[in-house]
Amino acid sequence: MVEATDNAGMTRAEVAELTLQEEYELYGERYDRAHELLADAQLQISEGPWIWGETGLLPHSGYAGGVRGTTLPGSDGDTSYDVTDSRVIDPKDTNGAAQLETMRRYYKANGWPVEEQVGSDWITVWGRTDDGYWLGYTVREPGTRYLVVRSELYWTNDQPALESVISDLTPGSFADGTYPRESLPGDYIPFPNWPDAVTK
Repeated sequence: MVEATDNAGMTRAEVAELTLQEEYELYGERYDRAHELLADAQLQISEGPWIWGETGLLPHSGYAGGVRGTTLPGSDGDTSYDVTDSRVIDPKDTNGAAQLETMRRYYKANGWPVEEQVGSDWITVWGRTDDGYWLGYTVREPGTRYLVVRSELYWTNDQPALESVISDLTPGSFADGTYPRESLPGDYIPFPNWPDAVTK
């Protein structure tokens, strides 16, 4: 029987050989990649400030499956995660239809497959990168303009433990001002490397 591989091409058995530090460092690389993609996509729409929808710092449990119906057979909420973050932009004086077309062209220019979801008052245009991240831009009329990046699923030995160590080693909140309420494209919470983290 062929073992299921995750978004990095790793099997569960291969991930089982990793230490918590190695998983932590892998997550940091994936986290940085997600924010690189998010920033470039933001710039297609606006170089101005974007509102933070979340911090995007912690691994998102794979209990409900992967983005856009993708799966990792045999995984559950404790053994898989994805990487995600989002930003919201003020819809004032913006043309939603034109923005959606901008994103379609951006995805196609990068050679990424394009998919669309349509609701009663919203449209999301999705693009899938070559390394298994999905970018989705949503226009709701009238109202929200919402950009999300989300990876397909990765194996982990213990999602709650990984989430806990990241949370413990990177303290802060919106409430205490550690995290901004809004920022320019490319701004996100730096992920500390392991030597920095373990000294806290």
